[in-house]
Amino acid sequence: MAAFVCTALIALAANPLVHLLTSVDGSLLQLTGVNVTTGSDRYLWTSSTPLLFTMPPHPWQQLVLCIIGCLLAIVTISTLLRRIEAPLRYFINFNLLIVCSEATYLLFAGHLGYSAGAFSTLMLRTAITTWLLVPPIVGLMAMLFPFPPLASASLVLSCALYEIVLSFARYAAFIAVLSHTGPLLMAAMYLLYGPLLDVLPIIGIYSLFLERLSLRLSRDPEAWAWL
Repeated sequence: MAAFVCTALIALAANPLVHLLTSVDGSLLQLTGVNVTTGSDRYLWTSSTPLLFTMPPHPWQQLVLCIIGCLLAIVTISTLLRRIEAPLRYFINFNLLIVCSEATYLLFAGHLGYSAGAFSTLMLRTAITTWLLVPPIVGLMAMLFPFPPLASASLVLSCALYEIVLSFARYAAFIAVLSHTGPLLMAAMYLLYGPLLDVLPIIGIYSLFLERLSLRLSRDPEAWAWL
C-alpha cells in the first residue's frame, strides 16, 4: 500500500520535480562557473528542460594514443602487483577499461557518437524512470519479510527520498565534471555511477531495516518458521 501511494505521489509530482531539479542544478552550476542553457524534452507524461553545456573538444590522435597506453599500463600494473584488495582493484580496472574503450573508439571513428545534450537528456529520463520504479520494487522486497506496516512505509519512503536526492546531486556533478574533462568519461560515469549507484545503497538501506527486524524477532523463533 505504501509503495502504491508513494509511486502515485511521485507520478503526480514528476513534472514539477524534474523542473525543480534542472532549476536548482542549473543555478548551482552557474555559481561554479559552468555555463548552461536549457533545452526541451518530452518523456512519458513529463516535459523537462535538460541542461545543455559545452565540453572541451576531442583530444588529438597522439594524445588519445597516449591516454590508451597509460590506462592499459595502469591496469596491467595494478593486476600484476595486487597491492589493492581485489574488489576495489576490479572496480578501478573496470573504470579504466571503459574509458580506454571510449578512447579507442574515438581514435578510429573520430567521434564518440553522442553529445552533451543527449547525455543530459538521458540522465533526466533515467532519473524519472528510477523515481517511478524504486518504490514498487522496494515495496515488493519488503513483502518478503514480516515488516510492520510503519517499518515497510518507512523503508519505501527512505529509498524514494534517497533516489530523489541522489538524482539532484549526481546530475549537477556529472555536468560539472564533463564540462571540464570532455566526453571520454561519459560512458564510465553512466554505467558505473548511473543506475548502478541507485541499486547498491538501496540494498544497504534494505539491509539496515532487515537487521532491525531480525533483532526484534530474535526472541521469537516461530516468526521465521516460514523460511
